[in-house]
Amino acid sequence: MATFMTFALTMALALLLDWLFGWPDWLYARIGHPVTWIGRGISELDTRLNRQDASRSHRILVGAVASLFVVATCAGAGLALQAMLPDGILGVVLGAVLAWPLLAARSLHDHVADVQQPLAAGNVERARNAVAMIVGRDPAKLDEAGIARSAIESLAENTSDGVMAPLFWGVLFGLPGIAAYKAVNTLDSMIGRSANNDALIFPDGSRYDLGPNLSFFSPCFPSSTRWALPRKYFCVPYWK
Repeated sequence: MATFMTFALTMALALLLDWLFGWPDWLYARIGHPVTWIGRGISELDTRLNRQDASRSHRILVGAVASLFVVATCAGAGLALQAMLPDGILGVVLGAVLAWPLLAARSLHDHVADVQQPLAAGNVERARNAVAMIVGRDPAKLDEAGIARSAIESLAENTSDGVMAPLFWGVLFGLPGIAAYKAVNTLDSMIGRSANNDALIFPDGSRYDLGPNLSFFSPCFPSSTRWALPRKYFCVPYWK
């Protein structure tokens, strides 16, 4: 039977695998990536269920139901896989291999290093092109300090999204936890941050733009202190 210590060891090994290997290009070319699989499912739901002429309340309802379906499907898949794992060290190793692609420490390091190295060498244009890969803003007018700030901001934000929060939920609940979190995070990227898309926050009902960790029942975090620590608000996306 899986325990907290088993989950912790599994996630530690998954993080080591990610740091050593990242997600190899050859493997991506063959099978894609779990996040892209989730993304295709969300796109299909969006195509089938997102009615442009629907009322705001309808979009809230459909967005919430679709989000629940995506998260429950991913959590269920994680739970099924976890139930099939053998006990002992073999189960830890196999669980780590399954959790490995849901972490992004190596990718995050490599993308930020691609900014840091040309910046240190004085090649501002190359650094500007590299930072454009990890930030949403237009870097065309950024000077050296602006490029560095943007890279650091992206590092801080994505350390939560790609490393700390997945590990947190993985250590708590194992494969279902980390899979459900990645579903939530992908929903946010594809629904929560779409143009003309808002979120309702409970319990006070005020409007709030979804951030990288804020989809459906994912905990909301202040941008400077998002380390998988839940707050009192929960965010529900609705369709664009």
